Amino acid sequence: MKQENQLHVSSLNLAPEQIKKICAEIVDYLSNKENPRYTQKVRPKLTDRQYSDLSTLERMPYHGSEAVSTFEKYIQLLTTQAVSTSHPGFLAYIMGAASDVSVLADFLAAAISAPQTSASTSHLTTMIEAQTIKWMCQLLGYPETGSGLFVSGGSVANLIALQAAIKKKRTQNIVDLNQYRVYVSKYSHSSISSAVSISGLLPDQCIQHIETTQEHTLSISDLKTKIKHDQEHGYIPLMVIGIAGCTSLGVIDPLLDLSDICMKEDIWFHIDAAYGGFAVLSQEYSEALKGMQFSDSLTIDPHKWMYAAADVGCILVKDPNILFNTFNQSGAYYSSDDLTFSNHLQFRDLGIQTTRSFRALKVKLSLEIAGRIGYQQMIEKDIHLAKYAYKLALDHPNLEAYSCHLSIVTLRFNPNLTTDEKFISETNLNKINQEIIDDLHQLGDFFPSHTWVNNKYLIRLCIVNLNTTEDTIHGLLEAIDEIGKSKTCNYLTHMSTL
Repeated sequence: MKQENQLHVSSLNLAPEQIKKICAEIVDYLSNKENPRYTQKVRPKLTDRQYSDLSTLERMPYHGSEAVSTFEKYIQLLTTQAVSTSHPGFLAYIMGAASDVSVLADFLAAAISAPQTSASTSHLTTMIEAQTIKWMCQLLGYPETGSGLFVSGGSVANLIALQAAIKKKRTQNIVDLNQYRVYVSKYSHSSISSAVSISGLLPDQCIQHIETTQEHTLSISDLKTKIKHDQEHGYIPLMVIGIAGCTSLGVIDPLLDLSDICMKEDIWFHIDAAYGGFAVLSQEYSEALKGMQFSDSLTIDPHKWMYAAADVGCILVKDPNILFNTFNQSGAYYSSDDLTFSNHLQFRDLGIQTTRSFRALKVKLSLEIAGRIGYQQMIEKDIHLAKYAYKLALDHPNLEAYSCHLSIVTLRFNPNLTTDEKFISETNLNKINQEIIDDLHQLGDFFPSHTWVNNKYLIRLCIVNLNTTEDTIHGLLEAIDEIGKSKTCNYLTHMSTL
């Protein structure tokens, strides 16, 4: 008798009623605007019992668990205990609040799970990504004849840009890559140094840190001096990197001046606009960002000021062929007709990833639903809140407002002591402000970050959050003042006993 082969159904494929129940709980969390995502502490603390429950799963289980109850456990844990960038008080780093549209688009993209390598593999999804890249160009005023792709974030985008620049310059038959020079300001993102190192260059040799002006922007005069010096000593200027919204302060380098220098000297001009590039939509910053369209490559991160769920970055290049020429790899396992399509549809040949997620969908749906004017309004709201925080700090007797650029504000607690009280040194002011940040994070109602500028420890508010309001800003500054006064009192008491 012929034995029938029995199909084994994986336990990872759930019954329809299980899927509906799990999804319903997640949707309830997302759709309830009174849910913990907005109302709990931004950085909750796990209870001892919850830590104990987690510790029971330290070892990989041998037998599987029931799906619905397992999901329910983690839905409860994550929705009440994980840090959420959507919380109004999350003002750290540059990680935008995840909009509802982007979350649902990610859900749809994961549910479809279409391959995102080439047009011959999945023509529809690659066409959607190609169109979204064109929309990004339109949004930013970048040449629509350019090319690009969506990546995990600005770090990978900066690496791809550097690789493209090296490919372009390798026509000069350079043997020692450490002859190259990459010019950046001291406020450049750490990913630049990583990209240089990953590319086989020595950062200490190849990176030229350019002096900055009193406004913290890259000095054009120092850049010209260093380029001339390198040319005279046999080095090859490879890339100038302009910053459109630096991580610490949000300042914008003089992009038009940089583009003129790069064009004259035949140097690759890259702009790291991961954060600030979207401010081109605002009335206030559109002029300062005009140089973006002249760059050879541009980094921009939708998971920052487009409020897209992480992760999604974007690299744009002016030359539509450069990424293909840099990253194209043949393989016996690739379809032989892949290259019959336009280059911009072969995303596996435009970057360092072959298997890629459908990141473009959340960007396209966000642009389609909000439109240009919607993004302008959201971005200008964040800029307004930054100015509002800066003005409140300026008028506050115990706060020192330091800077306000784009939607980043830096300030510090600096008490207005009477003349008979002891002077607080810069070292101790730094310590007090560090302790303020630590206490804010422990209390969990607000989550700002910090930065160092001119040996000053500054409290840094980065507002790329759809849910932050003027009340949020008021509450944070009041908390800084209250904690700061307590720390100062402790400090003065300690000093009086010495």
